[in-house]
Amino acid sequence: MSMEDNNMTGNIPPELGTLTDLNQIRFASNNIIGRLPSRIGKISELKYLDLHDNQITGQIKSLKKYMTLVTFKVCDYLII
Repeated sequence: MSMEDNNMTGNIPPELGTLTDLNQIRFASNNIIGRLPSRIGKISELKYLDLHDNQITGQIKSLKKYMTLVTFKVCDYLII
C-alpha cells in the first residue's frame, strides 16, 4: 500500500491491521498524527514500513514479535 505524499491527515486506522497480507506500507510525507496502532504488528507479511515525515508517537516494541521487517523508516518518530 503506497500513500506517500498525499496530504493524508489524522490517525492511522487500527483496521489497517486486518490486512494481514500486506507486505508494504508507505505513508511517508503526509500529515499523519497520533499513535501507531498496535494492530499493525499483526500484519505478518509486512516487510517494508515507511512512516517518515509524519507526527506519529507511541511504542514500537510490540511490533517486533509479529513482523519480519526488512526496512523500517521512521525519521523524526517520537517514541514514548
